[in-house]
Amino acid sequence: MKLLSHLVKKYCIVMVSAVLLCACSSFSPSKKSSVFLAIFPLQPVPQNLQNIVWLEKFTFSFIRSEQENERSAMANEAMLLQTELSTEAINIAAMSFSGVPLAQASWQTNSQNVTTQRFAAPYFNGQQVLHDLQAVNWPAAQLLKVLPKGYSLSETSSAGKRTRRFYHKEQVIIIVHYQETEQGLNIHFEHKLAGYQLTISRLSETTLV
Repeated sequence: MKLLSHLVKKYCIVMVSAVLLCACSSFSPSKKSSVFLAIFPLQPVPQNLQNIVWLEKFTFSFIRSEQENERSAMANEAMLLQTELSTEAINIAAMSFSGVPLAQASWQTNSQNVTTQRFAAPYFNGQQVLHDLQAVNWPAAQLLKVLPKGYSLSETSSAGKRTRRFYHKEQVIIIVHYQETEQGLNIHFEHKLAGYQLTISRLSETTLV
């Protein structure tokens, strides 16, 4: 697949660095918490993000002490994630810093079906990765239109920092902090009920060709 080979080349050239998102999907949440994993259907790429390629470093960790051994062993891991955004689709490819392809996933705009290929990450959940990507990057106005009943979203800004919160009734479900630095955009994402958090550093943004 062209996407994966492109990512490998980019890694070799830049020696750069995202969440062990395969770890994010490695646990089987309870029925109670699974309700909150995906809180809106996948949405089309907004116009201002079309034809863009992101290369990002993701660092993943669990934030609940009762995680089983497999989960805790994967905590505080990092990987590279490349995301291609277009009118027709979103394609993502993940690899380790040692250059091992982990997984890739694709979502077509006209469907809620996600196609996932797993290489060295058997638990990679492409659907959840795409949901979290949109929760972080899609405009709040677009997401507000598709949130189910009982859910809401707010954004606040202060001193160059921005914070986005998703609520279920009065309870915060997801919180996202954004900060622009000289090196680029840094994002901290926390899924409170699912029990994981992501630190995302955007390493490059280029035009999709």
